Amino acid sequence: MIGGAFLNMSTHGTDQYMVQRYLCTTSARKAQVALLVSGLVILMQFIGFLFIGVLLFAYYQPSKLAGYAMGPAAAPFRSTDEVFPDFIIHHMPIGLAGLLVAAVLAAATSPSVNSIAATALSDLYQPLVRARGDAHYLRVSRLLTIAAGVAQIGVALSLRAQTRSAVDTALSVASFINGPILGVFLLGSAKRGGPRAALAGMAAGIAIIMAVRFGTNVAWPWYTVIGSLTTFAVGAMIPEREHAEA
Repeated sequence: MIGGAFLNMSTHGTDQYMVQRYLCTTSARKAQVALLVSGLVILMQFIGFLFIGVLLFAYYQPSKLAGYAMGPAAAPFRSTDEVFPDFIIHHMPIGLAGLLVAAVLAAATSPSVNSIAATALSDLYQPLVRARGDAHYLRVSRLLTIAAGVAQIGVALSLRAQTRSAVDTALSVASFINGPILGVFLLGSAKRGGPRAALAGMAAGIAIIMAVRFGTNVAWPWYTVIGSLTTFAVGAMIPEREHAEA
């Protein structure tokens, strides 16, 4: 509950993927309503996911398999990600199966590649390459979008053989960065430190998360909590340059 709360604060409050949607509204009030509605929709969405999982468990009845208690959690499949696709392909009517496949393809056309391109362009490329026209930056953003898409396809292909859930893997990887980003946002909200403190805090947050990930058995939902609090604590202890010089 705690880790999920911090993760959702990060993804819904600081992630470019969601923030760009709020910026499309015409007022702060409408952005607030969009945030609350998104939370409600996602709650219902995950209730639906869990309900589908229960139904699939009842349909395949893995508990009747010999050695179920000591076997893999995805039995009789190698991975939990294989259960629903198998049901769609082998047990679902053709028309409905086609609709679900279309829905999967629609979900795969995620706007995250646009978010990555927009952030890379505004935060990394434009500060280094200045005084160029809009046409130039548009071309660069298109190239960055293609590069982000190719990178995501590459990651997907490299993870095909794993048995761990794709959702579990994606959220655990996202927690590495979402925690420190949330910590920087909290620093700004508390009006503590400046760019120097934020960068130092983020570096410390990422370092601590890496140490926790590879040196302990702490579950990934805690990564966002640890990363955000570490970033905030370290950043809050570093005074702004003007104050330090004074």
